[in-house]
Amino acid sequence: MSNITFENFMKKEFERNQYKALYKSFANFKRERLKGYGCFKDWLIANSNTSPSVQFIHSLVKTYVEHANKNASEIPYLLVSIEREHKIEIPVIYGITTQEYWEKLIK
Repeated sequence: MSNITFENFMKKEFERNQYKALYKSFANFKRERLKGYGCFKDWLIANSNTSPSVQFIHSLVKTYVEHANKNASEIPYLLVSIEREHKIEIPVIYGITTQEYWEKLIK
């Protein structure tokens, strides 16, 4: 099973939403969905029990940085939590669960 990016997950959610017409656009839907509870949780559940590529993990972190205002010091804890709670296996890459690794990548 391949992983689904946040953007693609949101697009599928928009297409399936029975109130889609009320939002008028995907951008409006996404903005409102990000305000609500459970948006990231639903996405992570959709990706549960997987062993994603490092590119997907980078995309996941970028999503949290952009939409949840996470910073480099929070990423290691976030990844460990995601791995434990959603069974999304973090690739074995030197330093991937350190603040220093993410400081270089999310500037």
